[in-house]
Amino acid sequence: QEAMGVNDHIRDMTNRFANLGYVALAVDLYTREGGPPPMEPEAMMKRLFGMSDARVLSDLQGAADLLSSREDVTGKIGCIGFCMGGRYTLLFADSSDRLAAAVDCWGGFIDKATPEERSTPERPTPPLELAEKLSCPLLAAVGAEDHNPSPELAQQLREHAEKSGQPVKVDVYEGAGHAFLADYRPSYRPEPASRLWAEIVPFLEGYLGTK
Repeated sequence: QEAMGVNDHIRDMTNRFANLGYVALAVDLYTREGGPPPMEPEAMMKRLFGMSDARVLSDLQGAADLLSSREDVTGKIGCIGFCMGGRYTLLFADSSDRLAAAVDCWGGFIDKATPEERSTPERPTPPLELAEKLSCPLLAAVGAEDHNPSPELAQQLREHAEKSGQPVKVDVYEGAGHAFLADYRPSYRPEPASRLWAEIVPFLEGYLGTK
């Protein structure tokens, strides 16, 4: 999901993957928080920074277990996330061996817990600092005009993740900022979005396959 939760756009994205032949699950990370926060920046940031990384990772682990229990799942699990979901995708890939592929789309705050703090009790270790422990192939996308994450941070992610020995591809998309694949927002950029989708599909096919 993204910071707005499992909204119509995330449902549409989930359906796109289902249409490719995958068993697709959109995990609602706000369930334990009482639902999505108010759609205003201050309230949204307060909710995000107050969520426990450990609890979210537990929910993602549970989602992987649920998928693996299905007879129509091969056992190869992939994870893709956007904005806050991108951060948690990277954190999950850094912290668990359950994934066969991970796609991080402009995950924010991968280098610190909040704008002012590197670490908090809820978010103790930035995903960037764990990237050397990456357990699966990673595809990451960052807009050249984005600031969180910035292209400079994308380079740091590339350098850290490559130390894991896993296949890593971190692309910076010119003419795009944050959330450029979100076709319901002003940030949407059709040409970079098309190029990104053309990277995501073969990446997942290569490491997950379809039945």
